[in-house]
Amino acid sequence: MAQSPEYANIRQILGRFIGQRLVDITQHDEEEWKAGKESYVCLMFDSGNTMTFPITDLGFEHTEEEGEPVG
Repeated sequence: MAQSPEYANIRQILGRFIGQRLVDITQHDEEEWKAGKESYVCLMFDSGNTMTFPITDLGFEHTEEEGEPVG
């Protein structure tokens, strides 16, 4: 069955991040937030690539492995 043109496989979109090591997590600057821009999280990888996504009123989900440090 052919895929709809609107459908995108996550590996097509984010596949270049597979195998890269996460080296930092950051967020918007306080000045950006005060200026009314969206809040966002930015993941930085050892390749120099970054992945940025907005944080809305709904927030976002995450899981934690038992025994792993948080924060």
